[in-house]
Amino acid sequence: MLRQLTSVILPLWCACALSACTPNYAFLVAGAAVEPPSTETIHTASGEALELYHVDTEPNPKGTIFFISGSGCASLRYYLRWYFSNLSGSWRIYAVQKLGVEPLSTGLNCSPEFDAHATLVEILDRNRQALRWVLARRGPVNAVFGVSEGGGLAAELAAEFPAIHHLVVIGSGGLTMREDIEILARRQGRLEEIQSEIAAIASDPESPDKRLLGQPYRYWSSMLDIDPLPIYLRVRQPTYVVMGEKDESVPVESAYALRDRLAAARHTNVKVEIIEGASHVLIRDGVDLKPSLMRKIGAWLTSD
Repeated sequence: MLRQLTSVILPLWCACALSACTPNYAFLVAGAAVEPPSTETIHTASGEALELYHVDTEPNPKGTIFFISGSGCASLRYYLRWYFSNLSGSWRIYAVQKLGVEPLSTGLNCSPEFDAHATLVEILDRNRQALRWVLARRGPVNAVFGVSEGGGLAAELAAEFPAIHHLVVIGSGGLTMREDIEILARRQGRLEEIQSEIAAIASDPESPDKRLLGQPYRYWSSMLDIDPLPIYLRVRQPTYVVMGEKDESVPVESAYALRDRLAAARHTNVKVEIIEGASHVLIRDGVDLKPSLMRKIGAWLTSD
């Protein structure tokens, strides 16, 4: 049963893991060795140390982007520069490493420290603290950019900080994670068994040791039933949401739900784009569509 469930949900963990959204593992390792992102340790008011990475799209960048990655424990060292390599414009892109992720972590084996702290509240707060540091040193942030798991977190920060000017979300929609999973399970005729697996989380919701699909119950219980719609209704910035029509991790119905619910609320600042035939990682018929999308997003960010 668990193996069948994995085939439905496992891609949720691949938003930015090395095994899914990257062109070639060896390519990324080599690129990170030759030109790794810059990194510095910053300290929050509570004394927590955060590892903050950044890459520049050109020398002396004019604009600032804050990035929140998808799920998993792959190090930003490997994919941050690659992910934004085709973003048009002059940008410094910041992202904070998740707690318990070592600089050379491939994401294949997450540490006990990562598992203990991979909850929505803790991941959000870590990004909030890093964003405050960036705002204090760089001034207003042109965009906060969230992918998959990071999409809802990015929306939350955009709603909280007026000094963010734009919001970009890829691979995240307007339904709860539970609803997304059930839609995917229903397509495969496995709804009841998956609901049974998920129901087991309620027996020990704070456990960092009991797992479903490699993630602790504690993670799942923090994420499953968060409704993104109230968050988006608080966002006032121009927002660009992108999802692949054939997304195998977050069903396209989630994007339609976000579009339709915002329209019903007359919330007109959000543009939802569905890319025909594209997967969760925006590949269609073997062709990576991210380079052209990044050029389009860069133009959108500078069009005001």
